[in-house]
Amino acid sequence: MSDLLNELQRYKALLILLVVEFFLLFLFPPQLLFEQTIIAGGDTASHYPTAEILKQRLLAGAPPVTWSHGNYAGFPLFLNYFPLPFFAAALLSFAIPMQVAFKLITLLAVIPLPLAVCGCLRRLGYRDPIPVLGSAFSLLFLLMKENSMWGGNIASTLAGEFSCGIAFSIAVYLIGKFHDDIGRNRSLFPNSVLEALIALCSGYPLLQVGFGSSYFLFRLRFVRYLLSLHALAFCLIAFWLLPLLWRLPWDTSFNHSWNIRHWTEVIPLSFLPAILGIPLGWAVRRLSFSLPEEGTDAEADRYLWWQTAIAVAGFGIAPLAGLVDIRFLPFAQLMLLLLGASGWGRLFIRLGRPYALTAAATAGILLWGAFHLDPIPGWIRWNYGGFESKPLWQSFRQTNDFLRGTENDPRVFYEHGDVHNGAGTIRAFEMLPFFSGRSTLEGLYMQSSVSSPFVFYLQSELSQAPSCPFPLYYYSRFDARRASEHLRLFNASQVIAGTDQTCEALDRSPQFELQVAFSPFRIYRLTDFNPSYAVPLRYQPFRIPEKDWKRTQFEWFRASSLDVPLVVAPGGSGDGYWNRLQEWHGDLRAMPRQVIANAGVGDVEVRTALEDNRIAVETSRTGHPLWLKVSYHPDWKIAEGSGELYLASPAFMLLVPHTPRVVLKFDSRHGIYAVGIFLSLAACLTVAGGLLHGRISGRAAADSTAGAHIPPPAIHPVVWVFLCLAVVAAVSGRDGRDPLLLYDRALQIYQESDAAGPSPEDPATAARRAEQLEEARILFARCIERFPSSPVLDHCVHFLALSFLKQERWQEAADMLLPFLESHPDSRVSAECLYHLGAAFRGLKDERASTDYFRQSLERFPESLWAKHAAARLLEAIPPEELFRTAVDHFEGEDFLRAVPILEALSEHPELALRPESARLLAYAQFHRNQWEEAAKLLIAWLNAYPSHPKAAEAWVTLGECHMHTGSYEEALQDLKNALALDPGLAGSQPFRAVFDTVEEFAAGIR
Repeated sequence: MSDLLNELQRYKALLILLVVEFFLLFLFPPQLLFEQTIIAGGDTASHYPTAEILKQRLLAGAPPVTWSHGNYAGFPLFLNYFPLPFFAAALLSFAIPMQVAFKLITLLAVIPLPLAVCGCLRRLGYRDPIPVLGSAFSLLFLLMKENSMWGGNIASTLAGEFSCGIAFSIAVYLIGKFHDDIGRNRSLFPNSVLEALIALCSGYPLLQVGFGSSYFLFRLRFVRYLLSLHALAFCLIAFWLLPLLWRLPWDTSFNHSWNIRHWTEVIPLSFLPAILGIPLGWAVRRLSFSLPEEGTDAEADRYLWWQTAIAVAGFGIAPLAGLVDIRFLPFAQLMLLLLGASGWGRLFIRLGRPYALTAAATAGILLWGAFHLDPIPGWIRWNYGGFESKPLWQSFRQTNDFLRGTENDPRVFYEHGDVHNGAGTIRAFEMLPFFSGRSTLEGLYMQSSVSSPFVFYLQSELSQAPSCPFPLYYYSRFDARRASEHLRLFNASQVIAGTDQTCEALDRSPQFELQVAFSPFRIYRLTDFNPSYAVPLRYQPFRIPEKDWKRTQFEWFRASSLDVPLVVAPGGSGDGYWNRLQEWHGDLRAMPRQVIANAGVGDVEVRTALEDNRIAVETSRTGHPLWLKVSYHPDWKIAEGSGELYLASPAFMLLVPHTPRVVLKFDSRHGIYAVGIFLSLAACLTVAGGLLHGRISGRAAADSTAGAHIPPPAIHPVVWVFLCLAVVAAVSGRDGRDPLLLYDRALQIYQESDAAGPSPEDPATAARRAEQLEEARILFARCIERFPSSPVLDHCVHFLALSFLKQERWQEAADMLLPFLESHPDSRVSAECLYHLGAAFRGLKDERASTDYFRQSLERFPESLWAKHAAARLLEAIPPEELFRTAVDHFEGEDFLRAVPILEALSEHPELALRPESARLLAYAQFHRNQWEEAAKLLIAWLNAYPSHPKAAEAWVTLGECHMHTGSYEEALQDLKNALALDPGLAGSQPFRAVFDTVEEFAAGIR
């Protein structure tokens, strides 16, 4: 036994590390990991088909970069996203099923981090037990629930950031390894390989490692090593990185700035005990006595502080570079924990029982983690349980089976909404190409296609809760009619709707008809739809300059008639088709339709075939321009036949064929791709040669000083001050660089003006409110001016108008709203703006205009909450009987949606004699809209208020039908009996008997 204890003492650090790792592994049930189900949850599910595609590419011996027709009207897969995790899953799937292989690869974002932390701290020269204590502290980072999108922790991995997590672990280890190797001028080739692996997994850890290495630039002799390292890593991944950088103009920038509302989002309360080690370590270091290697720890601490500062600086500067700022903060969080481990470890060493105290601290963290895991275990079961275990799996599978087809069939659009979560993830229908073979519009890799802004604008036209992801693009209100035009443009013939509001709108729209329903999903098809991926132009297009073409095309998509495309003039000059087009500088809403001479569009026969990296087009008339409804990319080349290819509205291709058959090929083998492959091969040979030379010679490639550690110099305090000032400046200016942050700041001040005090009559309170309103008004106006196409433009206008109305500045409110509505007919706040205009003109004593705007808000947007408010304001100006007749006309015309807001206003009026009849018709209108629960609630209230009403029996029958539709058969039976008690004559009514017998049968079955 004593020998065993002595042996365990030798490996006590390893035992603690193994306990930490086993704790992590315990969170992931093996039965879920090895079950052959398709992983679900967040973005993770949408990554799965990518691994399947890469496996097919490997089997075919084809380049990894390929064209995917399935999303965003097509995009280049693996050109703008990181291939290594998918490559690893594809290789592993040759030994085990892909479903299992992919799940196991995602674990690489979580399980290795404690090992990476331990290795990092050891390479930094920290004494035991600091490295293993840092591994234990990394659990606090992995288990935190304060963020699920930043990257690095378990929640982010489950949300789909596993590529970032894999790179994060490698980067953490490499940060420590750099520090150890650079002073000895060793491991140049292995370190370059590690940096290349990071880059092939995620860009943000790469930027942290790259900019963090600036710490070593203060000793000039390290510059050569750093330049060689980064250059070699760049060449190793040049096969992928060079094409990515070369084609950046052909992606869609996404520079989201995270809105941090409280410091605990960045430093969770669970971090505080660990971070307390930082001041403790500082105090210990300043004790009068010292320990060996104390200076080494202090230098390593400075290095970690430098990495922390680089991460915070990256957070502040990222939006300026078109990056997502929040991706840098996980490094700052982890570095603070490591600094805390350094301090606590130094204290444990001073106290003389380092491993016992480390074990106790680890046990405390594990105990805390065991009681604070929720909701992580549930997320793990949800993700790794797969699609097949989800409550809506059957409906989801039936929907896909109904839509089954190929990429040559028209595309399918789906409404964005939380209802899809029941199928496995809110992004479930992004996987239509995988589950059904049909192409859809939205997808995961939204930066990879120039069509992304148009797709998300269309999404806002047919979704009750659109995602609106791009902060510099405007989005529409719900508009089924305009959406139908955009769907035809994208060759999308069907819509999957999931919310009652959207289904009701599509049921009313003549542009759509219901095909089938698999609750809660309903599939609608466009009426009079002519499918085609290549359309002969009827009208002469115009050309626009290449400069700022994305903004111009986006406005074309929003405002134009969509049948006169704009062709983007390519760089240079020539005698091509585009050069003969007239340039357009005018109003996109008034583009003239100039029929192409001798067009005979109806006589032009066109056939297209979308294939793997190919588009084959056959036409009966050469020279006639064809509008290809596939996203443009400069790597599309004419491989067979001849013709001219251009970028045309919105981001499609315009083909002018010179031969009856033209074949386009997406070329990822030549040009910049070939240059990248050559550089990567050369770099691989260099690395292999360097490693072989090191093995043969018995040493790593190094100069004569190898083996003698040369520490970096102490950084001058001025440098630290400058870095801190730069960080503060970058972070403090975030609000002015992002419309969402600027709007949020203005909104907070505006809301504070409402809560300025309980006594609005108090002069001091009134003055304070006026100051806050003016400050908020300035910020709203600044956001409108700086970001005229942002997704918060509508809200800024709305609250700016309210700020004027609150101070009875009627004319200023009207002067702002009128031009806005004219220039933004697709505004999401149109109903509110019309209502505010009604209020403004009423304040200006123009009752005619006021009534007109209230009516517009009511009639044009009956689904809006503002319609009810508009009806209430109309009651102040027109006879109630007139408004009631309007509601009855809508009701009798079965336009129940427009009847509802009027009836709501009438039924809530405190003095009207029309209240009973209005309330009854309101309940009936909701019943006919299939709003069974709402109708039942209204009918119960009405019957309680008017039990002896002549139509009470009829109301009881309708209430019974409501309860029948909601499955409350006992209540329904009692309702029908109550109706019979009031009107025994109903027993002879055949419709009543049918309902009664049905309800009675179901009620008996339940009993």
